[in-house]
Amino acid sequence: MLSGIVDNLLSYEGVDSTDVGVRKASLLDLPFVFELLLEGAFFGSFSEAFMLPTGTFRLLYMVFKLWFNQYTLFRKNYHPAALLMLIKGKKEIGFLYLEEIMVREKSNKHLVLSLMSVMKSYRNQKIGTKVVGRIFDSMPVGATMVAGCTKYSSVMQKILRKLKFKAVKNKNIGMIEFTKTKLQV
Repeated sequence: MLSGIVDNLLSYEGVDSTDVGVRKASLLDLPFVFELLLEGAFFGSFSEAFMLPTGTFRLLYMVFKLWFNQYTLFRKNYHPAALLMLIKGKKEIGFLYLEEIMVREKSNKHLVLSLMSVMKSYRNQKIGTKVVGRIFDSMPVGATMVAGCTKYSSVMQKILRKLKFKAVKNKNIGMIEFTKTKLQV
């Protein structure tokens, strides 16, 4: 499922030159991803644990792990994953991290949007709404998309509610989980 969605996102040509494209992240993109995650931690969109003295090292480790998780050779428990860069023109403006997981009770696959961030200068342009909507539209019928965010991430909550995702309780304090299942039209 994830590989088809990623292929669809990569092949998207957009409506016009102002639209946002996607490409797979390379090792050279990790400092940019690290910077956006650190900024998000500072403003509360991501875990504030990254602001602790040891948190910066943990964040750096996490960024490398996100990149390595794309390659199944390095994964102990295999779940397909993709770290994708959001681009406008030829400039990187953000990133997102997707994972595909199998839910045993329902024997269907879930697509998990774990992380997404856009540079401050590109916010309030409906980029997040377009990208999340494009991902959801690429999913097969019956698949469920799950997105988690902190209670302080009002922008992501607004995007998910606008796209009619349903908030569900999460045992992890401070986190809100949103889900939406693609139904037949």
